[in-house]
Amino acid sequence: MAVEDIRQRVRNTLEGLMSAEEASYLMDRPPGGWSDLVTKDYLRAELAGLRTEMANLRTQLERQTTSMLRWLVPTVFAAIVVSSALT
Repeated sequence: MAVEDIRQRVRNTLEGLMSAEEASYLMDRPPGGWSDLVTKDYLRAELAGLRTEMANLRTQLERQTTSMLRWLVPTVFAAIVVSSALT
């Protein structure tokens, strides 16, 4: 049996249980409506956006790590020098 034949049988069954308008609503659209369909282009755009965000986060992490090390290393060496001078 062809898919269209099955769809028509289901539609006829639904129209027997509810109004034709309600049956059409159930049969003719995705559950959330046509605006909820996800296309490959949409997914590609979302992935590109995520990649951009990840690259920005990576750059930000590298800058923060570098900044922290520029402060931490001299501080540790200064502490070592001061502690050895006091002993």
